[in-house]
Amino acid sequence: PPPGGGGGGGGAPGSHRNRVVEFAARPHPNPSPEGEGLLENFMPRPDPARLDPATYAHTVTIQTRFQDLDVLGHINNVAMAALFESGRVRFNQAIKLHGWAGHRWLVARVEINYLGEGFFPADVEIASGIGEIGTRSWNILSAAFQNGACIATCDVVLVMSASGGLTALPDEFRAGLEANRLRL
Repeated sequence: PPPGGGGGGGGAPGSHRNRVVEFAARPHPNPSPEGEGLLENFMPRPDPARLDPATYAHTVTIQTRFQDLDVLGHINNVAMAALFESGRVRFNQAIKLHGWAGHRWLVARVEINYLGEGFFPADVEIASGIGEIGTRSWNILSAAFQNGACIATCDVVLVMSASGGLTALPDEFRAGLEANRLRL
């Protein structure tokens, strides 16, 4: 087979499959000192506190569904994003923030890091808390746990908006965010 092709179908030079394999074969400029595997050399490890459910202000259990699986039997990426969204919505409902009348929240950024495989039919616990709080924005940091292991993290940046555009966080709203920060 051509270099990086891995044999089998779909390995033609310039194909998507070759690009993925070539990327995976490239060494990271700062490999992990533990050398525990290929993935660690391409993705920074999360803060160890992020892997502990006790770090978060709120946890909710969400049932996985058969339709969440990919062809390999793992919870697929889109389903994981939906699980995090459900956890974030339930977190927002549970903390009952006040002081935002006349404002709305907008999701500005979502970053999901996949740390392990998730499986059906085991439930997923989504743990959430508040990270950084800015003048007009804040972070909701979440982690997905299955059978006690962290399988993914999700960092979301939200911004406060009013009829005139982005606006500062109201004091009462900010106080509610502060009360639900991660316990680092």
